[in-house]
Amino acid sequence: MELEVLEHEFNAAPFPIFCVGEAVTTRWKPHLGRNVDVFAMDLDGTKLRWILSMDSWNACADALFDVFSKDPDSFWILEKNVRRTVSELWDFAKDWKTRDFSACAHPELFSLYAGFLQRLRTTFEYGVLLSIADFNPPKLTLHLQAIAQKRFGENANAAFTTLTTNVDEHTYQKDEELDFLRILALPESRRPDAIREHAERFGFLSYGYRGPVTWTEAYFAELVAASATPGLGPAQKLKQHEYDAQKTREAIHVLESKLSDEEKKWFSIGRKLVFLKPWRKESQIRTYPLAERLLREIAKRLDVPLEATKYLTEDEMKTALLDGRVDVDELMARKKRCFVLSQNGRTAIYSGERAEAWSAQVKPEEIPDVQFLSGTPATVGHVKGTVCIVNAPEDIAKMKEGFILLSVATNPFLMPAIKKAAAIVTDQGGLTCHAAIVSREFNIPCVVGTRHATRIFKDGDSIEVDAKLGIVKKV
Repeated sequence: MELEVLEHEFNAAPFPIFCVGEAVTTRWKPHLGRNVDVFAMDLDGTKLRWILSMDSWNACADALFDVFSKDPDSFWILEKNVRRTVSELWDFAKDWKTRDFSACAHPELFSLYAGFLQRLRTTFEYGVLLSIADFNPPKLTLHLQAIAQKRFGENANAAFTTLTTNVDEHTYQKDEELDFLRILALPESRRPDAIREHAERFGFLSYGYRGPVTWTEAYFAELVAASATPGLGPAQKLKQHEYDAQKTREAIHVLESKLSDEEKKWFSIGRKLVFLKPWRKESQIRTYPLAERLLREIAKRLDVPLEATKYLTEDEMKTALLDGRVDVDELMARKKRCFVLSQNGRTAIYSGERAEAWSAQVKPEEIPDVQFLSGTPATVGHVKGTVCIVNAPEDIAKMKEGFILLSVATNPFLMPAIKKAAAIVTDQGGLTCHAAIVSREFNIPCVVGTRHATRIFKDGDSIEVDAKLGIVKKV
């Protein structure tokens, strides 16, 4: 069995996302007739490579697309399950923000920990299943592009972008953007309370997989104080947003008049997935800072650093809490370098030489010697500019206004850099990826799914981005 790299992340720890491997290697068979054979996390510090048996992953993606092709209504059943499981996870953890965990005995702490993971696995069971419809390979994107090409010819990319834009449902990130504009439109005397509420509602977006929460009340207060509003003021921008949304609805209606009923169903699925995929991820992340409060109490009981608790498997956590046995040196070794292997729903974490041995079995990622890269146009435009590679929060400071942002895959905590970008290019993703969605919201030319942009280009390079044809090249 050959192991390959699926995706990269840049601020991660095993907890809580080792649940992904446990879900996809044991829970997909009832839905698809098979599971993923192997799913792993290769961690070098906080830099993560998702590793898997690509043949089994692709077979699962093919099986899901076949299910949707035979019965498009099955997508909407999957959507309901995603919403249901996310709601159940939130209901379980929402009171943890104020809960006094110090009053819990060790068995109760473990019961809460295990209950959280049980519900999180179920959200991953349906949520990641939803994602494979349009992720490496982006099968839904390719299918919709083929329809657009057939119906709209040379205008296919523009039609594709419009038909896959969801203006009727907002992710948490979009709601944060609009609420921030509302704060700017308030009289200064009313802003402090609004900023406090804003941080309470949206601060979690900066947590990602590992934390900490950096979008605090003080952070937003600084943003408000520093925010100049050239051109339209905040109130006018809110009105412009509603105007643009209505124009997009009208454009979708016109374009859909040229599609068959079956083609309309496919684009309806595309629009829903554009919202649902990031919203599901955001909804899970919303619970992670709450779970960290539980981990802080566990760390105190075990007399270990907080970070160490994120490198325990569930079985090891049970042993630590119920039997008092924990190997702190091993946990800190894992923090430096580890390989998290999931097979048949079970997870093992290897450190040191064993981690290196597993990592050595992964197929090397090839970097092609090419003059240009091609990807999927997410937002149409044509830009020349200077490259700035932004993958992690520490990269944001080097991003200047008007630079072209290159990233393996963008995420919400990179938004301060994204808002400065003249164009966005990513290695990964399709129409439902984060970069594709935010580029439409901010009307930033964007090409996603180039596979190798961040490894072929470097900071300071001059490149040209043709986001109509999906071409990126050095100039």
